[in-house]
Amino acid sequence: FLPLVAAAAVAAARAAVAACCSCFCCDLRFSPRAASSASSAWLFSWIHKDKRNSDQAMQEAARSLLRGFLEAAGSSNATRTQLADAQVSEILTQCYDADLWIRFDFPDEAPLCLLIEDKTHTSFHSGQLERARKAGEAAAKKVGADLVKIYFKTGWIRRDEQTPPEGFTLFMRSDALNSLRPHRKSHPVLGDFVAWLQVQEEEEQSVRSGALQAARPAPEAGNTSSAALPR
Repeated sequence: FLPLVAAAAVAAARAAVAACCSCFCCDLRFSPRAASSASSAWLFSWIHKDKRNSDQAMQEAARSLLRGFLEAAGSSNATRTQLADAQVSEILTQCYDADLWIRFDFPDEAPLCLLIEDKTHTSFHSGQLERARKAGEAAAKKVGADLVKIYFKTGWIRRDEQTPPEGFTLFMRSDALNSLRPHRKSHPVLGDFVAWLQVQEEEEQSVRSGALQAARPAPEAGNTSSAALPR
């Protein structure tokens, strides 16, 4: 199912780029393993400054995800009065040692940049987030932008990922569902992505629930207390 979601997101993103002007700087060389990055890039393309007459429902979905990122980060940017007027001016993939770089411009406020590292089945390693932080901070400084660093994990979370290093904020699959589930009917591609996230979430919860049940001690033989009797 994941490759289908990624392929659909790639096709939709390319169509979105074609509808925008040539200055829409977005590298769309996605792989099936990058469904989250592809979907995020595609979703934010709906509020690109050069996209005319963009679908209102999709704009709301994009801003809902942006708000989710900022609230997870506990960022003061989450209370920006002009968040509803945010417009994307740049989307870059595989840039600054991270999966996704997005710049948002506001009418009367400083720009805001998101630096997103997306993981599904793997984790950070080999100083990856440190390099991304340094590159992202330097790029944001050049344009006078605020920077929010997101570690977007759509797979199972290991213990060492619960507090990512280098000032990155963990954004979990459940966070993405909270942001996007209300908008899942806005577009078939978005609906497919939300459905995939939901399947992964339910599978993990089922496995964890089964593990907890298996870890419970069995009733002692001959114990006839009410707690040991079948109900």
